[in-house]
Amino acid sequence: MDLLNGGDMRLHISKKRIFNETETKFTAACIIVALEFLNKHNIIHRDLKPENLVVDNRGYVKLTDMGIARYLVKDNHMDTSGTPGYMSPEVICNANHDFRAD
Repeated sequence: MDLLNGGDMRLHISKKRIFNETETKFTAACIIVALEFLNKHNIIHRDLKPENLVVDNRGYVKLTDMGIARYLVKDNHMDTSGTPGYMSPEVICNANHDFRAD
């Protein structure tokens, strides 16, 4: 298991408030790579939020908390898990959802 001692993104957002373009692109790229990996393995994370994005000692952002992640199934409209303020409309409305819910 990797040591992720750089804090979570909520901490960095509250401390820094504004990120330059390079920092924003790097952070977004880290998140996209993590979601692409999960999607390639048919996994929906469903709880993407700043608290679940943790920074390692080199500055890389890692996606954590796989507690409500699920394998993608065709009929998942009753599977509504996540943090309410961050849930996609499909999940909130009990509709079938896929990787776009992340």
